[in-house]
Amino acid sequence: MDSRSQPEHWSAVILAGGRGSRIGGQDKASVTLGGVPTLDWILRSLPSTVEVVVVAPPREVSRQVTFCLEEPRFGGPVAALAAALLHVTTPLVAVLGGDMPRGGELAVRLVEELQASGGPGLLPVDVNGRRQPLGMVVPAHRIRRALARLQPIDGRAMHELTAQLDCVERRLEAEESAWLQDFDTERDLRELRAAGGVASGSSTSPTSAAADGVHMSLERWVQELREELSIEDDIDVDAILDLARVAAHGVQRPAAPLTAYMLGLAVARGTDFALAAAAIELSASSWVKSGEEEPK
Repeated sequence: MDSRSQPEHWSAVILAGGRGSRIGGQDKASVTLGGVPTLDWILRSLPSTVEVVVVAPPREVSRQVTFCLEEPRFGGPVAALAAALLHVTTPLVAVLGGDMPRGGELAVRLVEELQASGGPGLLPVDVNGRRQPLGMVVPAHRIRRALARLQPIDGRAMHELTAQLDCVERRLEAEESAWLQDFDTERDLRELRAAGGVASGSSTSPTSAAADGVHMSLERWVQELREELSIEDDIDVDAILDLARVAAHGVQRPAAPLTAYMLGLAVARGTDFALAAAAIELSASSWVKSGEEEPK
């Protein structure tokens, strides 16, 4: 068997089922960067032979993964990790957040170090001295023992779990800390996009070219339409895709193209793009799907 196709001795668990309350209730794993959902960026940053468990509602992704949900729903990251471990069969686990597009690059680095040292686990510490449990690499049996000691786990914070793990702190260099970059707020998301999003100076991700291809094809299509329709304004592709996704999820799928069209009408009539998009997102997030009553 080709060694590149052999399964790894570690798994990646991606905790992607949070409420996203600080970014208007958006599903952060579905937020697009360069026209590609964040979850797909994470998956593409991981080796293809690594088993992946995603704690989130099922959706179409770029590779085979196992989806599961925590019990109770929205029970917090510790409950989500416990749910994922029911599907983990490898001796080692890398724990990532669903809003860390380059998290897989850090996981690969830490797994290699832990396998070489045989230690109890590695807990990354960023350049600002903050411990980052979403990024840790720990033997699965140690996490299971810690979860058993921490019962009940509903609502528990990750720092409570890491206090039970006795991991070795791994100080990260500036480049390594960049692999932890995530987004908790709209401002974080804007800064991530402004900084180039998931741009990497290396070829760590074997399928990064495919993601770049998706982005470039969208950019070419938008440019072609701008020329055909004599549109001089810049087009924020990611913002429009995010808005369409929010409408499709919060109202119903046909609402996505209608919403994008209405956004265009509003902007054409002089409404600021950001203000119009924010108003639509607010409306979609409070929409009652059944249409039988108004939101209270």
